[in-house]
Amino acid sequence: MIGVGMITQLPCRQKRLTSAAGGALVLYTGMQRAVPFLPPVVHYALAGVAVDSACRGLDVMNPSMETAISAAAGVAGAVVLGYVTGRGAY
Repeated sequence: MIGVGMITQLPCRQKRLTSAAGGALVLYTGMQRAVPFLPPVVHYALAGVAVDSACRGLDVMNPSMETAISAAAGVAGAVVLGYVTGRGAY
């Protein structure tokens, strides 16, 4: 079983790949429609930030460049999956 302490040991490269996988998972599961008045890109970005937050021990009160990069990685993961599967991300 993976504990929160183990998640914080991920290098930044793995966190970004996992953030991209989080955005792709949101697209794959259709959760980009969870809050209908928000555009899908917000859901993908939030998935990436959620992974980054979990990797930093749920420290959400200290936004940084890493948070912005993780948000972009979540969006990128969804866009790549959308193009690969032909579903589109938007």
